[in-house]
Amino acid sequence: MQNDNIISSETLLAAVDLGSNSFRLEIGRYEKGQIQRVDYLKETVRQGGDLDEERNLKPEAIERGLKCLARFGETLKGFPSHHVRAVA
Repeated sequence: MQNDNIISSETLLAAVDLGSNSFRLEIGRYEKGQIQRVDYLKETVRQGGDLDEERNLKPEAIERGLKCLARFGETLKGFPSHHVRAVA
């Protein structure tokens, strides 16, 4: 997918799903009352399996998550921020 295609349209929406095993980025185009998938990225981050004794994320897990979010950010560069939502 070309980033130029995403940036040029105001009808595109993006959602980031932050799960305990994987993070997902879904980009869709809003047309005729429905959202049609344009792109979908999924990365395994294994956040939930890398907890310390107090059930907090270990530094390695945090680093994996941040690197994944940085890659998603590159995909969304120039995307209107009010068209992006993140959920955990």
